[in-house]
Amino acid sequence: MQAAQTLAPPRSFNNDDFLRPFANAPQVSRHTTYLDDPKLEKIFALRYQVYCIENSFLSAENFKAQLETDLYDARSVHFSSSNSDGDVLACARLITAQDQYSFPTLTNCDIDSSFNAPAAVLCGEVSRLMVSPILRRRNTDQINGLSLKPTETYTDAANDVRHYPFNVLLLLAVYRSIYQYCRFHRILYLYASMEPSLERNLRRLGFVFQPIGAESNYLGTVIPYILTLDHLHQNISKIDKRLATWICH
Repeated sequence: MQAAQTLAPPRSFNNDDFLRPFANAPQVSRHTTYLDDPKLEKIFALRYQVYCIENSFLSAENFKAQLETDLYDARSVHFSSSNSDGDVLACARLITAQDQYSFPTLTNCDIDSSFNAPAAVLCGEVSRLMVSPILRRRNTDQINGLSLKPTETYTDAANDVRHYPFNVLLLLAVYRSIYQYCRFHRILYLYASMEPSLERNLRRLGFVFQPIGAESNYLGTVIPYILTLDHLHQNISKIDKRLATWICH
């Protein structure tokens, strides 16, 4: 069994003024197998809480151990960020290509007939992206930790530095780790099925997902999207050059 790996920043940001807003960004661990891995049990327990109990996307009756898992977990890389007590604060998974099997977005959503899917080996799918309920205290907070209102940031006018609330920084740290993994493994495209409100918030941060189909009923009302990773640095740079450097380098 391969142990969980912590993705440390590739360089020290503490003394780097340019990347100062990310000096205290949450650390993210990745897990490439789930057998007898206690951290992944905590991830699956959070997924059960959010998907089965909190939102009723899935029936709790189907998960007697109170761990939400499915057939895609075996071909996924799992990402998580935890607090000092070991509680999972955020998680996501990257479903990777496997033989003739498709991605859940392509299987479960209404995809435009004109969509020309890239070769599966060049693709992955981000799903089960969520933040623990203990960090979601406002009525407008979604399961991904972002608000239904526009993504909040604030700017230090004296230094022209954009800062990010913890929930936003947590989500960005997870996406940063997914991006690093994808670049290393030559994954160029990411599918995602998500609510339009999440897509709008991610777009405001420079993550430009393109719709590839119509609104579908798949674990809630979602739209299927694809993200081209080669465009990510350029798109984020239009919003925040510091963020683009931190995410993509």
